[in-house]
Amino acid sequence: MKFLVQQGVLLDFVFAIQKAKEWWDWWKPKENIIEFVDSGCSKEICPIGSLEFCLDYYKNLGIDLKPINVPDYLFQYSIGYGNGSIKEADFPEWIKELEKRTKMRIVKTSSTSTEELTSKTIGIDRLLNLGWRGGMYVKSETKFKYPGNGLYDSINAFIKSEYYDPSDKYQVTAFDPEITDEWRYFIYEGKVVGMKCYSPEDILSPRIPDKKWVLDKVSKIDLPAYTLDVAMSSNLSKEPKIIEVHDFFSCGLYGFDDYNLLPYMFFRSHLRKFL
Repeated sequence: MKFLVQQGVLLDFVFAIQKAKEWWDWWKPKENIIEFVDSGCSKEICPIGSLEFCLDYYKNLGIDLKPINVPDYLFQYSIGYGNGSIKEADFPEWIKELEKRTKMRIVKTSSTSTEELTSKTIGIDRLLNLGWRGGMYVKSETKFKYPGNGLYDSINAFIKSEYYDPSDKYQVTAFDPEITDEWRYFIYEGKVVGMKCYSPEDILSPRIPDKKWVLDKVSKIDLPAYTLDVAMSSNLSKEPKIIEVHDFFSCGLYGFDDYNLLPYMFFRSHLRKFL
């Protein structure tokens, strides 16, 4: 397997692939399992580096990558689902509809008509102008690490921010202030091969997601290698919730160091982008 490793960056997966080469050179010294190259851009060479480095690499090959966030078929298990979370928020259409109904309310004078229109409008009005308990997290569906990704008091607050792009699609999830623990699962060929708690830092306190729940969600994801981030609540009656799914490139390892599998996980994820 050939890898093009970005130089001069302090990233844990860059360190890990270098250690993985040392491990394989020790374990199978005659097989040259991992080969580092100084240049090149092709299906035969897997990039290892920052998100920008990898995105540019694939763009040069005609591949425009998009974030997975929470896939449609798993969105019902995301944070805040059932409390206003939306997979693809169409803000421009909501704004048009709200403005149209607001004008209609002004024209109508009878109390019956006003009440009827208010009833129709309240959902969209509330969604735009009011925040859910704790706020709402907005994330671009098309851009990795978009500067506008973050927590807002209301959707209207995001729309009025400098980051709002009406041509983009966004995932909106209700913020849950009861979330206390966040786990990253590492999956390869449908199997959980590692898990790391990345929040809180006190590793003696976190709640561990139910094994059956995690395996059920993993069984629904058709990717050769990826990470699955799961949140746990201080409310013991709540199930785990999915934060996001990330294809296995340029993602934090948080101490996951299976040098036997890591190069295969990176390379299998790389090859899938050409399908």
